Amino acid sequence: RSGGSEGKVRDREAEVEVVGVKRARPPPRPATRAPKVKVEVEEDPPAPIVTLQSLDIPEALLKLSDNDPKLGAVIRQIGPPTGLVTKIGGDPFKALVKSIIYQQLSTTVAAKIYARVAEACGGDSHFTPDGAQRLSAEAGRKAGLSSRKYEYIQCLAQAFLSGELSKQILTSLSDRQCMDKLCSLRGIGEWSAHMFMMFSLARADVLPHGDLVIRKAFKRLYGCSQNMATLSQTT
Repeated sequence: RSGGSEGKVRDREAEVEVVGVKRARPPPRPATRAPKVKVEVEEDPPAPIVTLQSLDIPEALLKLSDNDPKLGAVIRQIGPPTGLVTKIGGDPFKALVKSIIYQQLSTTVAAKIYARVAEACGGDSHFTPDGAQRLSAEAGRKAGLSSRKYEYIQCLAQAFLSGELSKQILTSLSDRQCMDKLCSLRGIGEWSAHMFMMFSLARADVLPHGDLVIRKAFKRLYGCSQNMATLSQTT
């Protein structure tokens, strides 16, 4: 009996041992990747270029007045910008040079320096990218240019001579593209780009929110204490 009991115990131990053996897991199946599907995303068409020449100004002013009564009161007081429209345009190179010269100077002083620089280039008819690039640093200094503004004008002249800039290129760019292109030039910032786009390219959808006069006018008109940079993000 003892032998029989011992055999049974051994059998149970064997069962326990067999049960306790860890079975080897089968190797993991290689992950199957879904085939790549090429999704073509349609890009938004570029916004149409709106200029004052292509705009029905009376209709546009009427729409602004209807949408904004406060602005409408100002529009009725000032009237349509008919006189301004006739002055818009001109040579883009000269306009950008003027924006560089006029930076941080009074209008009277800047106008005198611009006239002297043009004269140093051989007169207004010779005030071209080629003529400006031939202007020596000494001649620019005598005309009233700082060394920094002289460098800016030289870089601008080179951009026109190399074909990076031209009247055709600037007029064909969207407002955003034009801003990016102009601000990539040395000496041309956001304010200068806005002024150029409005008064040389006649772009109608430009708000120069960095202009001090515009900021003061907005605060006075709308009685807001909000920073103009914050307001510009909603325009």
